[in-house]
This record gives sequence, structure tokens and C-alpha cells, in this order.
Amino acid sequence: YGNNWGLPSRWHSDERVTGVLNMADRRSLEDVDNEFYEPTAYQLLLLIWFIPFFAFLKLSHYPIDELKEAASVSWHHMASLFPDFATNIYIYARMLSAGMGVITVYLIYLLGKEIYNKKAGLFSAAFLSICMGFVGVNHLAKYASFLNLLIVLTLFLLVKGSLYLA
Repeated sequence: YGNNWGLPSRWHSDERVTGVLNMADRRSLEDVDNEFYEPTAYQLLLLIWFIPFFAFLKLSHYPIDELKEAASVSWHHMASLFPDFATNIYIYARMLSAGMGVITVYLIYLLGKEIYNKKAGLFSAAFLSICMGFVGVNHLAKYASFLNLLIVLTLFLLVKGSLYLA
């Protein structure tokens, strides 16, 4: 729709999409590029998230072998030959982070509602949804969105469990 967030140029170094793509290509959990020694939970989640994307590419007869050959040269070479793939893989990965951000906002609402009342939950969720730091983290394919989700989920479950124990 006209907004490609600067893609296919990769402008944020913390997005480890290429490392996950290397893992998927080699069907291994080891990274030969030394981006990470052992995959994090977010990278494993991203790997699983890519399965439907690559299944769609395979079913639509996308030239995956040519893509792999171009990617073996460099990302920039591959992105120049397949700009649609280079853009879409990052947008697809960023959708996962954005989805986790939406779930986090909903959990903040539930947490505020559980601790205080519905009005406090709505205010907390609204404030978080416009917080620039939160939005900035969740529009990139980074582990921080998964971390935020897990922290808020843990807090919610602790509060929910402590209310039942009391």
C-alpha cells in the first residue's frame, strides 16, 4: 500500500531474520554466520512462523532454487533480484512482533481490570498502545516484543493466581 518501511534494505541490525532463514535453509539449529550460538525462543518461534510463508511460496511455484542461489552470494544480491521476497519476508516477520504487541496490550487491559477496575485497564491499555517505545519495539522483528508479552503474561498469571489463593 505504498509503505514498505525502507525495505528491501535492512536498516535495523537487531532483526535476526537472515539467521533464521539460514537455519531454515540448512534445516539445522546451528548458525554458521555466528549471529547466535543457540537459537532463542523468539528465533524458534519465528522459524515456525515462516513455515506457512514458505509453504505458500512452494505452492505458488516461486523460484526458490534461484532465490537460494542468489542468497548464497549476499543479501543485497538476492534483494536486487527478488525485491518482493526480501520485502515480504521482513513484513511477514514484523507481523509476528506486531501481533505479540497487540496481545500484550490486551493482557495489560486484563491485568489493570483484574487489579483495579475496567476503567484502569482501558486507560493502561490505551496508554501502552500510544507509548512510542512500545510501538517502536513492536514494529520490528525483534525479540523484545516476545519478551514483553512473556513478562506481562507472567504478571497477569501471578495476579490471577494470587487472587484465587487469597
